[in-house]
Amino acid sequence: MDIFGRIFSSFQRFSGEGTYLILFLCALFFVYLHEKRKSVKLTFVEYSIGIGLLMIFPLTALVIMDYLIGEEVYWRMFWLLPIPFVMAYAAVRLLEREKNGKKVFLAFFLCAVVMLSGKLVYANGEIERSSNLEKIPSESIEVCNALSRDAIQNGLKKKRVVVPSELLPYVRQYDATIEMPYGRNAIKQEKLSENCDNIYGIMCKKKAEDMDLLHLTGLLKTEDCNYLVMKLDVAVNAGTELGQYGYIQVAATEHYVLYRCDDTSQHCYKITQHPNEKNSMFYTIKCDMGGLIVVDGGWADNAEETREVIRENGNKVDAWFITHPHKDHAGAFCEIYKEPQGMEIDMVYAVNMADETLCEENAPWDTFETLEAFKALTIPQLQYVHKGDKLSVDGLDIDILNAYDDYVDEISNDLLNDGSMMFKVTGSTQSMLFCGDVGVSMSDYLLSEYGNTLKSNYLQMGHHGNGGLKDDFYRTVAPSVAFFDAPESLMNPVIPDKYTTPENRKLMEKLGADIRYFAMGENSVVLK
Repeated sequence: MDIFGRIFSSFQRFSGEGTYLILFLCALFFVYLHEKRKSVKLTFVEYSIGIGLLMIFPLTALVIMDYLIGEEVYWRMFWLLPIPFVMAYAAVRLLEREKNGKKVFLAFFLCAVVMLSGKLVYANGEIERSSNLEKIPSESIEVCNALSRDAIQNGLKKKRVVVPSELLPYVRQYDATIEMPYGRNAIKQEKLSENCDNIYGIMCKKKAEDMDLLHLTGLLKTEDCNYLVMKLDVAVNAGTELGQYGYIQVAATEHYVLYRCDDTSQHCYKITQHPNEKNSMFYTIKCDMGGLIVVDGGWADNAEETREVIRENGNKVDAWFITHPHKDHAGAFCEIYKEPQGMEIDMVYAVNMADETLCEENAPWDTFETLEAFKALTIPQLQYVHKGDKLSVDGLDIDILNAYDDYVDEISNDLLNDGSMMFKVTGSTQSMLFCGDVGVSMSDYLLSEYGNTLKSNYLQMGHHGNGGLKDDFYRTVAPSVAFFDAPESLMNPVIPDKYTTPENRKLMEKLGADIRYFAMGENSVVLK
């Protein structure tokens, strides 16, 4: 295409149908004829002619198109023509020449000419009406709208949410009725809540496995946040666990998942059975606000593994329960307490077991080195518990149902086992019964003492599920989950009838309980 054709093509792209260009030329001619001030003529008339000639002169057009800005952009150079200014100025000067009556009519006429000469800006499809005046990313709007819809559908006035960091500014901007727990008191120069940093820190983790979801949901509930938004790639691996803690999925967008909690007053506790290659007992109870309770701990040679579990949970124990001083229960504790290595232990609860001599007379087949080791420790934070004691730790109610005392002497010929601490841990709606190594001879007594109050959602089987308590006792407890602190060799013995664990397993399965034991790895339940 020759240069004249290229200029004409670009000019057509600028002028369209040419109606406004005709009005512009008429206005320019009017100013030239009737304007007396040279400065105005210079600004409007001479400048317009100069720019016009520059744009259509072949040599300058060629340089601009081929060496400066390119042909695709060249047509926009015509925007340098002061078309709206010249037309407006000419119209004002024309109106000045008329009297009041005609002036009004002429003004309407000129406006009508301008309107009818053009097209609605949305007509060509290149421009759309703005539906997002705040310039907020569309998915942020989707998330906010999904939250508001869910709140309306469920009759919720409160909409308090925690979202990933990239959504934070947009949620505030788009919908001020959606609250978030972040902020500062500008007058006092302090944070509104110390939980904010912890929440933000957890939410900034890239993977679900790096996020402490139990603690996150506990912090959210403390801040009364009934909604949570997670990135989709995190939610894929976190959704089931969040549901256990009370946050259920209610909506999703392309990259985010929305969860709702219907009761932010209900805190959760994760109870975990830690496995071993042989029979032992080690549980942790982790509070969603960060507290940790330990039950027993296993053998002395498990001490390092026990330390590591506690270290991973903050290296602080709010309460350590020792059910009884047998080596498969209290061995690790004795080793750890001799060398805490920076571990903090607030309280130790144990039974005030009979002395070694009486225990040996009662059960000469037993071993007592761990009893000696435990009694040799100086433990300032030790509190001996007794049947009927009631404790409160990390928001849990703990009832002591059995602990060595004179009544155990009268009933049992196995003091170390039957004198174990049996205790019931109760949350807001659920409970778990820990039986330690309490055996069959205590069953009738405990049933008569407590009856249906033994009923619990979860159960740690007495004496690892081997021997232990009577069938009637377990039927009364009627748990949904039964924990056997036993390896495969005890659950499925090679020699038939050597252990009673298979019989007790069948009983619990018949009662509808889900069976958990060491071969299944780390077994956890959520207590609410």
